[in-house]
Amino acid sequence: MRPLATDFTRLVGCELPIQSVGIPGIATTELAAAISNAGALAMVAGSGLEAGALAPVPHLPVIAPTRGTHGQVEAMALYAGESVAAVKEITSAAAIVAELVDGASRLPQRDR
Repeated sequence: MRPLATDFTRLVGCELPIQSVGIPGIATTELAAAISNAGALAMVAGSGLEAGALAPVPHLPVIAPTRGTHGQVEAMALYAGESVAAVKEITSAAAIVAELVDGASRLPQRDR
């Protein structure tokens, strides 16, 4: 995969203009490593809890549950929605980044 220089890549020092977000329970160190190794900017989620600690779940909170969540999980915001039915396969972060870069490299370049 070849680097794609943009204002974003120059600002943050990565090779690809792609950034992952630190979503608790999803943005693991393994995911961040795969994204970073592919040349994009990755973030790891932080919860403020010690390893193995459980966080209480209030009724109808606005935060999404994580692996350490306990309580009335069914009463929480579960953000999958109807789009979860569109998931047809599990794909590696590196393959997704490669697909995004391939698509971006085919876009017309802006005059500088």
